[in-house]
Amino acid sequence: MLVRILLAVVCLSGSMAKGQKEGNNWVLSSGVGLDFNTIPTELFYIASQDTGMFSAVSDSEGALLAYSNGFNIWNGDGELVTPEGFVEDIINLSWNTSNYQSILIVKLESSISILYAKYNVFENDLYLAELEESGLNIIFQDSLIVGDEEGYWQQNRLIAIKHGNGRDWWIVNQAYLTTDWPTSDGDAIYFYSYLLAENSSGHLVINEGDYLSNGYGFEVMGEMISSNNGDYIVKAHGKELLLYSFDRCAGQLSLMEVISDVDMISGFGVAFSPDDSKLYVTTYSSFNGLGLPYSPSSILQYCLDCGMDIASTKDTIYQFPTKNFQFYGMKLGPDGKIYLTAGKIDLGVDDPLSDYQTHFWVINHPDSLGAACDLDTASISSGGRDLSSSFPNIPNYQLGSWRGSPCDTLDDTNPVAELTSLPFKAYPNPVQDYLYIDNPLQTTCQAVVYNAMGQEVERFDLEQAGQTVSTTSWPTGFYQLIIQQHNHIVWRQSVVKME
Repeated sequence: MLVRILLAVVCLSGSMAKGQKEGNNWVLSSGVGLDFNTIPTELFYIASQDTGMFSAVSDSEGALLAYSNGFNIWNGDGELVTPEGFVEDIINLSWNTSNYQSILIVKLESSISILYAKYNVFENDLYLAELEESGLNIIFQDSLIVGDEEGYWQQNRLIAIKHGNGRDWWIVNQAYLTTDWPTSDGDAIYFYSYLLAENSSGHLVINEGDYLSNGYGFEVMGEMISSNNGDYIVKAHGKELLLYSFDRCAGQLSLMEVISDVDMISGFGVAFSPDDSKLYVTTYSSFNGLGLPYSPSSILQYCLDCGMDIASTKDTIYQFPTKNFQFYGMKLGPDGKIYLTAGKIDLGVDDPLSDYQTHFWVINHPDSLGAACDLDTASISSGGRDLSSSFPNIPNYQLGSWRGSPCDTLDDTNPVAELTSLPFKAYPNPVQDYLYIDNPLQTTCQAVVYNAMGQEVERFDLEQAGQTVSTTSWPTGFYQLIIQQHNHIVWRQSVVKME
């Protein structure tokens, strides 16, 4: 068996896979880990306290297999097993891995892939290396994409989303259409979607830029994550949140909504609640004399299923009483709770570690609205270690196939598995008054619309030539448009209703 390593710069959802524990061990750069195989969650310590963000992977029973920070690789026993030649000639490596999504480990059926962001302002590549499992010796390593040859400045915002077949993975990374630092007004935002499969990796989808950088300068700092059902991607982008729908069959993103005025400086960490009804954001604090307005770091909550404009639902769950501390990582755990870390940012003051830095913060009921989400500010002690770092970049292994979709090819009972590229279209999206639906089939189909609570809103026959649907009676919010033929789903799309 080979261990593959990718070094990179760069809709109702499907079923949830049961009993998979590949993401049950988290490793942080502080040398602390969280074991989610136990109830309650237990703390453990690792051999490394190297710098940088980590990623980790466990087997299907929850035993830690490996972890890496891009500099080195350790096995589950904490033994350093970095192969000779791993990530050579990485420029600005320590800066790249400090608090960003530049390292990502993905476990396939019979191999392990490590994705790594190699770039600086002048060079950004997508690399592939194959390693032997025994000894982890490199047998192949080559560049697959050279970002600046295409004119793209790629970010290290690597995320992995299960392909609609429930087996392969889409690796998504953000890029700007520029060869310089992407803070100028008008820099288009692009996304790469790279198909990672056991024996046929390499399909690349470039999502054309449909939004421009506002030139504020903090757009490069926010995290990017996917929803738990795989239907959405959100990116903290300076003072804004960019919400995209994601097609797990085609690897394509579509901008759905821009949530403005998140913070005076920038949002950073993002996390969906388990049922994807709430979105949490941590914000930066002004620091180090940057001349920015005073803005203490906060935890914000947005309601995605309240039938209101999302921006108007912003609620401050917690705000630091001083600008000397700020939140770093935020991540939804396998136990359904959201975990956070915080740290001191006034580097000129040499004070002892505070409880802010030596305890994990936990949102115990993140599906609940407002204070009912139950923020615990001192839930788990690190044993005196500084937790001023981000959580490991670990994909959602619980997401299964997109049942009944054209790309659900592993289900022998799926009658539309061969219909891989039906050119249905529903536009404009977001929509205000009228939604236009194209029908490429030479027959009448049935269309069903569901709201964010899974309640049926409308059902109608879609004519062969397509038709126009009035949405004036729909409350603002998220919807799923599903097209059926002979009682089988042939296409679906997320739709946003605006005021």
